[in-house]
Amino acid sequence: MSLDYYFHVETRRSGDWTVPEGFPCSPYLSEPLGEFTWLRGRSRCARLFFGPSAVFPFKPGPPESRARSALFRYLGPDYDFVENERRISWIPYPDLMVDLWDEMRLVLQCDVRSRDAALFGDGRQPFPREALRARGHDEFDLGLLQEGEIVTDPIDRTHGKARFEIESAAPEVRVAVTFVASVSAYLGDNRAKAFRGLRAYGADDELRVVSMYS
Repeated sequence: MSLDYYFHVETRRSGDWTVPEGFPCSPYLSEPLGEFTWLRGRSRCARLFFGPSAVFPFKPGPPESRARSALFRYLGPDYDFVENERRISWIPYPDLMVDLWDEMRLVLQCDVRSRDAALFGDGRQPFPREALRARGHDEFDLGLLQEGEIVTDPIDRTHGKARFEIESAAPEVRVAVTFVASVSAYLGDNRAKAFRGLRAYGADDELRVVSMYS
């Protein structure tokens, strides 16, 4: 069974948290639950928000103030937050620091054929999409490579041992390389816009995002 991350927005009204007024409702539900975007459970991008090295870590478990929350009313009073397959976490909207997403640079790692590794240079450059396409990579393959693993240190393939490794390896042997991308580019422009667009429903300190892994 595939598990994915679903993100819901809630805003504070008169001290209580619930779905913003005017939020669109799914045709399959009787009332809106605030879902505004989602991520594949196996997506490496999810590590921006979840796991021990998360850049914008969500808080595990449900938020305390949820008496009027449409989402938690939908789950019901007998919902078991520990044993149920739906895993809840949340984050105050200001902690996402969305204003920095275009400027903040992530170091990302992927594995490529050794013959393509030199295209990544010192590991601090943008993803060489056009150069890889010219070498026969299709859009699907490029998409997988560009969704790299978030790492701390770049890999410089321009000199020394790292350069020797790719020069001495067989052309099809896969080696690790790094590149840099903004948070917005890593998430994808549409998903980044979805997070930023939540400001239409209230001030930053009156918004929170609840994630359900189900």
